[in-house]
Amino acid sequence: MIKVYGGALIKKYRNERGITLKQLSKGICHPTTLHRIEGGSQSPNVFTFMSLIQRLGFESEKFFVSAFTKSEITFFNLYYEIEALIMGGKFDDAQSKLKILESTGIDLGKEGGEKIREQMIMVLKLSISQGRNEDAASRIETIKAALTLTNSDFDETEISGYMLSYDEIALLNMLATVYGDTGDSEKEIAILRRVKSSMDKYYVDKYEKSRGYAQTLLNLSNALGFAERHEEAIEICDTAIKYCVEHKRLHLLPHLKFNKACALFYIGNKDEYERLAIEAIYALRNNEDYIAAKERIEIAKERLGIIFPAF
Repeated sequence: MIKVYGGALIKKYRNERGITLKQLSKGICHPTTLHRIEGGSQSPNVFTFMSLIQRLGFESEKFFVSAFTKSEITFFNLYYEIEALIMGGKFDDAQSKLKILESTGIDLGKEGGEKIREQMIMVLKLSISQGRNEDAASRIETIKAALTLTNSDFDETEISGYMLSYDEIALLNMLATVYGDTGDSEKEIAILRRVKSSMDKYYVDKYEKSRGYAQTLLNLSNALGFAERHEEAIEICDTAIKYCVEHKRLHLLPHLKFNKACALFYIGNKDEYERLAIEAIYALRNNEDYIAAKERIEIAKERLGIIFPAF
């Protein structure tokens, strides 16, 4: 069981934002438990504390005082290893590691935390499924089931009023992507706008906000572009670019700039779109993101009329 500090800070930021014990603890723990955590009389398990902190928009590790237990270190090291494998497109390796992760035990204490742990594992499973381009429609109910673990009365029309952890944000982005893949762009756009609204309303730490915020806005700019809502796409790209620069989330900048370049092309702004597209593609190449660079070179050639020399 971890020992934490920060209960007083949780209370401070919760009160400053007018957030009730019930709002913050919903789906995670009982409000009385949160009251004890804020007062320092109870130390929660790692999953419970992590979700509470994330819903306020903080990086939970900043609040840990004592070292993780051996089982917690094993779990999280493996968890982040699987995340890296998924990001690298090594889905078979990720699947094998995931089976080990599921069998890794952690002392959750009296309070539980099982549903948060289960949600984290479901995020990994769904990420693998999405990376393999498995049937999109079949993922909808699985994603919703994962969301109901911490929001038992989940309603996608009410997302703007929810306090969201990082995993919940990831799941909602997946749900939006599924709707887009199945042709329902309006639902895709609506969900992403509601996630943005929730983060604008509740997130305290702007650096941590940018972690899920910029990715959500990138997905939203993609969706708006496909829906031919180019003025809105430019506005979203500008907001996300500003956040990436201010908070040094620079890996998404080339993708956002390329999306903006495409939107500018379609509204007839030919003074800027070519410069942005070239800048974005060379940045991807410099970042050694050769697959993304190649994909955008093809788009630039076919849609924007920009010819690049062979890399």
